Amino acid sequence: MLRREITLDTLLEEVVRTRAVERVLEIIGEATKQLLKIDPAFPISSSMQIIATRNFITHEYGTIFYENVVEILVNHLPILKQEVKELLSQE
Repeated sequence: MLRREITLDTLLEEVVRTRAVERVLEIIGEATKQLLKIDPAFPISSSMQIIATRNFITHEYGTIFYENVVEILVNHLPILKQEVKELLSQE
């Protein structure tokens, strides 16, 4: 749960927070990649973008655009969270 608004400044003010966010995005991307290996039709919107973000963070470490990371956290992660909740409620 996020306790305060995420902005570029709040993301970058602590190295530990920044690295933790990067790592979480890598984990989400890797999990999505593995799910699609099992079921290529797995219903997660933007799955290819999620995997691409993981690949970019993992392999282009020195050139991460943190404005894009903030956009992912603010605009895209809530959508993914809702989709996962809906999938879990179907089980």
